Parts: sequence; C-alpha cells; structure tokens
Amino acid sequence: CSFDAEHPLTEMCRAAKQAGIYELCLTDHCDLVDEKGKEIEAMPGCKKKDVTSFTAYPELLFEFPAPWNKIVRRSIFLDQQIRYPLHVWYEDLRVTSKLYPHAESVVYLDEALYRYVLHSGSIMNSSKCERNLEIITAIDDIVNYYREIGLYEAYKKQLEFLAFTHQLIVATTRVNQIDHKSQVLYQLKNDFLQKFPAYRSNPYVQQLPKKERLVLYLLLHNHYALLYTLMSLNKK
Repeated sequence: CSFDAEHPLTEMCRAAKQAGIYELCLTDHCDLVDEKGKEIEAMPGCKKKDVTSFTAYPELLFEFPAPWNKIVRRSIFLDQQIRYPLHVWYEDLRVTSKLYPHAESVVYLDEALYRYVLHSGSIMNSSKCERNLEIITAIDDIVNYYREIGLYEAYKKQLEFLAFTHQLIVATTRVNQIDHKSQVLYQLKNDFLQKFPAYRSNPYVQQLPKKERLVLYLLLHNHYALLYTLMSLNKK
C-alpha cells in the first residue's frame, strides 16, 4: 500500500457528511512525506474553494488525481461501470478523470485528512523508465471515454492540457531524471505531438508560468542533459 491515513477513514466520512449532499467530495490537502515521516510537500486538494460541479469547474481534471483525498458515491461506479484497472500505472488518473463528468454535485473540504507516504516502490520514486510509457495508454483511454459519452468536444481543451501536463511534462521530466539518454523521452514527446499538434493554441498552455515554459522549451529542443542538471540543482 502506498499511502497511510493520518486519520481513520471514518473521520473523512464524518467531515464529508457534514458538508451536505454531494456525489464527489475532495478534502483539502495531502501531505507528501517520506518513510521517516518527514514532510516533503503539502498538496492542495482543489484550487477552487467554492467548487460545486464539474460542469462549472472542468479544471477539476487538473487536480491531483489520487483517490486518497476523495469520497465518491458508489452509484457512480456501479451505474457507469467504472473500475480501477489492474497491474497498470496511472490507474488513478484513468478512473478519476472518468468520474468527474458524472458528479453533478461536488463538495470541497478545507481540511487535511490524509498523509501520503512516498515509498521507494511507488511510481513517483520508480526507476523504471519504460513503464512511464503507460501514460500514453492512459491518456488514450480517457480521451476515448469522453468520446464515447459524447463530451469530448465540450472538454477538448481540458483533455488536451491533461495530456500535455501528464505526458509531455510530468512523465517526460520523471524519465529525464532517471536517464536523460533514454529513448522513452522521444517516444513520449513524439506521441503527444502527433496526437495534439495544435496544443500551442490551448489557452491553458498559453498561461504557463515562466518556469514551466523553460521546461517545455528544453524538452521540445531535446536539451535533456541541461534539463537534468537544472532540475538536480533545484532539488538541492
């Protein structure tokens, strides 16, 4: 198990119940800690305090997809036949992205109820470059799902930015820190550029802060060694 609860699950359910009727509940932030309990990062559960629904705030797709800060009505899983796939990476991203369109009422609790323990075997710490290619299958799965339920055009820009973030930026930089000479880097980038050739016109991409624009520039121009050096220095 890759996460430990700071409070019992019953405490999370109690807090969510007090928030009223909802179909999906997000808690405030999850503290990322190492195996010794040292805090690494505080992660907000939602950037929008007064979120009420996916329709009103489709940027829910950009929130951290992990299940440990969420409570979802059982009926959504059953009615929509949504299940967590086995033995794959990015299963949280696949499932959470499919749940949002069916959550007509969303509640956000400004309260931290979970602490995520970053184990050496987790995806975020894994040294297996090739398994990062599973983000391609995950993105394809999500996009195809939105097509199937007739919502792809309505959320096209958000889905494109989802792919941009998780495939071109996050997965690629993770691989780069493991092996900046890996062919996986080119596979991730080329697949994204082939499927989303007009991503530069995406309004979310155009609003990237300078730091992420620099990362994007280095990735697109194959300056992987330089990016590795800069990110390594940034960790010190």
